[in-house]
Amino acid sequence: MSPLPILTFHALDDAPTPVAFRAADFRALVDRLAAGGWRTGRTTDAAAAAAGSVVAPRTAVFTFDDG
Repeated sequence: MSPLPILTFHALDDAPTPVAFRAADFRALVDRLAAGGWRTGRTTDAAAAAAGSVVAPRTAVFTFDDG
């Protein structure tokens, strides 16, 4: 099975709450990952990895759980 980071967020919001991630911080994270050669995957990549398929290296999936 290929390792596939799945980064889960609740909400992007500048309000200081325990479940919100600041939009500027999210942008910085995405920029840093892109600069490091990472690409975004899809939930189909996560399903494929879970089933044992090889996923392209340096792929990460972002999910949001109703935010």
